[in-house]
Amino acid sequence: MALVLTLYYRQTLASKGASLFSKKQSQRAFTIVELLVVIVVIAVLAVITIVAYNGIQNRATVSLLTAKLSMTAKALEADRAVNNIYPSSLATANNGAGIATDQGVTLDYTYDNSGTEPVFCLTAYNNRASYTIRSGSASATEGACAGSTAGGLYVPLTNLVSNGDFSGGAADWPTSNSGPVAVVDGAAVFTPIGSPASTTTSHHIYKSVPLVTGQVYYLRADVYGSARMSLTSYTYPSNAANTWGSYSARQVATVTASRAFGVRSTLASAWTEVRCKNLLIINLTTAFGAGNEPSAAQMDAIMQQFPDRWFNGSVSAKL
Repeated sequence: MALVLTLYYRQTLASKGASLFSKKQSQRAFTIVELLVVIVVIAVLAVITIVAYNGIQNRATVSLLTAKLSMTAKALEADRAVNNIYPSSLATANNGAGIATDQGVTLDYTYDNSGTEPVFCLTAYNNRASYTIRSGSASATEGACAGSTAGGLYVPLTNLVSNGDFSGGAADWPTSNSGPVAVVDGAAVFTPIGSPASTTTSHHIYKSVPLVTGQVYYLRADVYGSARMSLTSYTYPSNAANTWGSYSARQVATVTASRAFGVRSTLASAWTEVRCKNLLIINLTTAFGAGNEPSAAQMDAIMQQFPDRWFNGSVSAKL
């Protein structure tokens, strides 16, 4: 009987020990799961906090830069109202008191008082963003003025040729010794007629563009047929018959005058259909500053960011 009680007692202890061990294991596993859940929650909250913080920082940066631009632009306009020109530097702006500096914000200021309408361009930037305001503008826009030291992020470009994609038809495009002009699939289509008085002034469609001696221009056009891109007094490569070709050039103006820019036939007789589209001229000297004008190949690369390597009016191009 004593032996039976002893065995029963041992079995009971063993059973309780196993039960306690199992409970401890369960408790340990449950604690690990809890810990993992806490870690995941902390990670999610950290991501949310970082995103929110970056958003707050970005908004603060934009507010800081645009406020500085607005204040400085008002001071420049006040100087012009008194002197009829913009100040020669920010140090002499604000009626000679200068523009106060803000920690972490750099200002780049350029101006041109030579024209009938003085102009300025002002960039404010830090290590997060750059914003620009120009004379006559009510608000700042993202980017930098031409020649700004704000990392050369953006440059303002203007196409001197309006309606270069013929989206507005071809009525505003004069022709010389050419038949009626139609617009098909975004291209002007015409066929030369009559005998040309000159191979450099006839059988073409064109727009008058003002040039300034010594300034550098970028020209671009898509041409179809036996024709070439043309600018009065300058010659560019000829396109092959019955094919499309894209042409660009960097041209230094040798005259200060308006010149006809467009596309002309290269045939002296037996004329065939000519097509053209996406015509563009940019004054590189105005955009980048004298001595900083890019090459034609460099401009070709910049134009890749725009559909059909063309734009109408003015844009900010990323460098």
